[in-house]
Amino acid sequence: MTKLLLHDEQVQSVFNLLGEHENHLTYSLGWALSQSPQFLKGFIWNALKIKPTLKNVEIRLQHLEKDAGITDIEIESWGEFFIIIEAKRGWNLPGKAQLEKYAVRDGFSEKSE
Repeated sequence: MTKLLLHDEQVQSVFNLLGEHENHLTYSLGWALSQSPQFLKGFIWNALKIKPTLKNVEIRLQHLEKDAGITDIEIESWGEFFIIIEAKRGWNLPGKAQLEKYAVRDGFSEKSE
């Protein structure tokens, strides 16, 4: 494996580049998705196996919804798709209770226009 050094110190994790908090990586990913349509299309294809139009897409970071918690990243195109990305540092996975809380979010129900 190739060594990556920052100020003569070996970088052990992407967190060494961005900071020590999950949110730093979350914000960077959200920014990259919003700036690169090809990256966003590829991400959506890998997650949902659909070719999105990217019409009216919103990417929300740290979105709070009453009684539904705070999501790390939401990617939504009304009527086309709704994705929630839950960031975890290391190999920790979100628990069932956390995921069930997200299931009641507005994006998972029909939108009235």
